[in-house]
Amino acid sequence: MKTFTQFAMCYLLMWGLAYTVTAIVAPGIGGDPSQAVVLYSGLGIAIVVSVALRSTDYAWHGIRISGPPLFILAVIEVFGGILSWTGVSIWNVPFQNIELFQVSMAFADLVSAVLMFYLSFYRD
Repeated sequence: MKTFTQFAMCYLLMWGLAYTVTAIVAPGIGGDPSQAVVLYSGLGIAIVVSVALRSTDYAWHGIRISGPPLFILAVIEVFGGILSWTGVSIWNVPFQNIELFQVSMAFADLVSAVLMFYLSFYRD
């Protein structure tokens, strides 16, 4: 399982960086650019920091501090995936078939949520 944990952490680092870069290069992708920059960069940085904490396996008074943030971020990703999947949240992307992007983004959000749940509960 150590290899799967490493894969999960690498995927989530990429996912967090993707959110952060998106906030910089395409701030209008999720609607109001001023809100999107804060939302997407904040989410991306939170994912990267949580994975970094998980990699150090840091504990505070015997409590591993990476579990709760990863769990909370996973719940946020589930909501984001459902909002995208159902079309409640419409992405501002320059593609002909926006529905395909909506579903693919939902799938990526839900995969990242699964990996975050895994990392929040299981230790190698």
